[in-house]
Amino acid sequence: MGKTTVKLVDFEYGELRTSFNTPPATYTKCQGLLKGFAIAQDDPDAKEIESELYDSPWDIIYTGKPIKMTFSLVNYELSELPPLFGGTYTAASYTSVLAVTDTAPATAAIGDKYVAPTAKKLFTATAANTWDTGTALVSATAYYSKLDGKIYVYDGTTVAESDTDAYNENYMDAGTVFTSEHEWKVTFQRGFQSFIVFDGITVGKTTKAADGALAYEVTVTSKTLKIGTDTHIYKILGRKGV
Repeated sequence: MGKTTVKLVDFEYGELRTSFNTPPATYTKCQGLLKGFAIAQDDPDAKEIESELYDSPWDIIYTGKPIKMTFSLVNYELSELPPLFGGTYTAASYTSVLAVTDTAPATAAIGDKYVAPTAKKLFTATAANTWDTGTALVSATAYYSKLDGKIYVYDGTTVAESDTDAYNENYMDAGTVFTSEHEWKVTFQRGFQSFIVFDGITVGKTTKAADGALAYEVTVTSKTLKIGTDTHIYKILGRKGV
């Protein structure tokens, strides 16, 4: 009896496999998908080989169309973007502290920090509400104050608020249209276990609807994967024990 597949529970991508029966060593999950994920495949093109002597064609040659998966990615880390869309990711280069203040915070957990601008020291909590004697600040270092949400930079002389974004984490795009190739796996809540596209060309574009999140509209278009003499586009996995 056939099985109805409903609601996906996992959507992941991995490196292209080298054996159709051996999945990638690891998959990376795409968690922040808006409702509207879709899988579609257009009808194949048909070319009739006509006969001069008969009304019906001798043959019909069909050319298949790729499978396309479309989705909107809205909940993502900047570090997750380069594998899909190219470009570069740079991690934040500041140290998070409770505050930049000359008065030690009264409440602290082990490992919490604060910067004393006059003493030019970084203090670390060694126990609950207990601070060490501090270490000297290093020139050209930045600190993010959780108290006021600002970044402060020590230039070797003073600790001052900075409006530069040089210390924030950032993602720089590829500078041109970028495509990546991955295996994509859709896992369903029930019915068949999963649907796998062996080789999908991935391309995304940024978009933002009114009152919506900054999103990537992503299209994954299948290619035929050839391993040895075998060529395949996708696989459907049944559920274990059924």
